[in-house]
Amino acid sequence: MQFFATSKDSLVAAALEASMRSVRLCNANANTFNIDEHQRWCADSVKDRVVLKVSAPEARGSYLQKHTTYLVTQESHQEGVRRRFRDFEWLHVVLRTRYVGLLIPPLPEKTTTAAVLKTNAFMQSRMRGLQRFLNGIMQSPYLRSDAAVASFLSEPGDEATWETMKKSTAVMDNAGEGHMRWLQRIMCEHIASSPEKYVNVLD
Repeated sequence: MQFFATSKDSLVAAALEASMRSVRLCNANANTFNIDEHQRWCADSVKDRVVLKVSAPEARGSYLQKHTTYLVTQESHQEGVRRRFRDFEWLHVVLRTRYVGLLIPPLPEKTTTAAVLKTNAFMQSRMRGLQRFLNGIMQSPYLRSDAAVASFLSEPGDEATWETMKKSTAVMDNAGEGHMRWLQRIMCEHIASSPEKYVNVLD
């Protein structure tokens, strides 16, 4: 069974391509990095507390292709978006590929055993795990600023529309300010003496 709208290798390749464009931009602006300004940006980015909730599991699809979607909402908000487990997987792969060296919150363990999937205990455990994953992202100034995260939390519409959105240029090519900031930080802190050496290897 294929869990992604495109193959996993294609998804990783697209995310890496976006990262390389950001690396080149960071290399061009390496001399402008200011650690004090960077730390202020990090603090300001997480100043507004965001708490996300995963709830209301709902079975969808036909008998042979039945799956469960979950309602993702912000605390004190009733409206949200519905996402299935493979959407969380998609987000995890994109973030793990883009933010090399940054600890990405883990996803709950996956199972395909039908008997286990139907139990209430498993469903509650999975929702808690997905909720921890999302709230871990919200605690990172880099991850919460990512374009893929914004799309995951805000893009409405049916599942077909969302599958198209996941493959869209807007999501895969524009990683956002958090990604640029992370790359700039690791380049300037760890390879500031000759960042072009590392960029050229990836050209």
